[in-house]
Amino acid sequence: MPVSTPHPPSTASVAIVGAGASGLLAGRRLQEAGFQVQIFEKSRGPSGRLSTRRQAGYAFDHGAQYFTVKDNRFRPIVDEWIEAGVVAPWGGSIAVLKQGDVTPKDSGPGRYVGVPRMSSLGRHLEPGLDIVYKTRVGSAEQTENGWALVSDAGDDLGTFETLLITAPPEQTLPFVESVPALHEQVAGVDMLPCWAVMAAFDTPLPLNVDGAFVHDSPLSWVARNTSKPGRPEPETWVLHASPEWSTAHLEEEKDAVAPQLLEAFFEAAGITPVEPAFATAHRWRYAQVGNPLNEGCLWDQATRLGVAGDWCNGSRVEGAFMSGLLLAEKLIGSRIPSS
Repeated sequence: MPVSTPHPPSTASVAIVGAGASGLLAGRRLQEAGFQVQIFEKSRGPSGRLSTRRQAGYAFDHGAQYFTVKDNRFRPIVDEWIEAGVVAPWGGSIAVLKQGDVTPKDSGPGRYVGVPRMSSLGRHLEPGLDIVYKTRVGSAEQTENGWALVSDAGDDLGTFETLLITAPPEQTLPFVESVPALHEQVAGVDMLPCWAVMAAFDTPLPLNVDGAFVHDSPLSWVARNTSKPGRPEPETWVLHASPEWSTAHLEEEKDAVAPQLLEAFFEAAGITPVEPAFATAHRWRYAQVGNPLNEGCLWDQATRLGVAGDWCNGSRVEGAFMSGLLLAEKLIGSRIPSS
């Protein structure tokens, strides 16, 4: 995996914190427009919650499960991804599970997934972008030369004309303290956690659905991961706990969480419990938006500080992509970059 070193200051330089959906799409759009862009990502790779866990020979889309396309501006972008073979429609059968009852659900809007895994989309957007991985931006100070960034390890990351933050609200707050209007908006957003269980079985479960919303249960959503295009056998499932249950059990050990949610799954589906061949749990501390903004993105022209994320633009995956794109367009409209 390529790891870049910070570039020197430029009059058209942009630093983006976060290589999730918003940061990646913003980065690509700005780069196309002639800006010099550098992205800092605390993890080992891109995608954020568009992620896939590979463990014990299995693969699970344990973050975002799919995305929809409701914004006409997003449609041509998704069409390009489909043509590139990194996105495909997911025509899985969807139902509602409630204490053993299985009720088919209308198909609703088209659902799309990354191929062969959700993280493939981030990998598709990554090439050509200057991304510094395994680097957490600890502080950003506005100077007469621009935004001076320092890592949490104390390393100088460079100075940039513009700073864009695409992190969850709690992690964004320290960067917007100097702009009261932005700080007030960010501080008002609550992010909710989600425990995700990944389970593999030797044989298919006797449940004739591929994805289901779960009611009256510790769970809120379950999906047969192997029903998505391009996913290999064997039978794998992803179980998402409700925000309420996840909050109440936030600090439990994953080895204690997995069996509880597996029990809840079998109870909700009304099937006899089956011992999984593999099971583990992952805690998403910032998974869902409790009270999303509908601003698209946040931008302060005076300080050249911007914020994007799903929580700025509804709460869906599409909202995250569009938030990054909208923020990039605001920056492009604010100034013609130097050649």
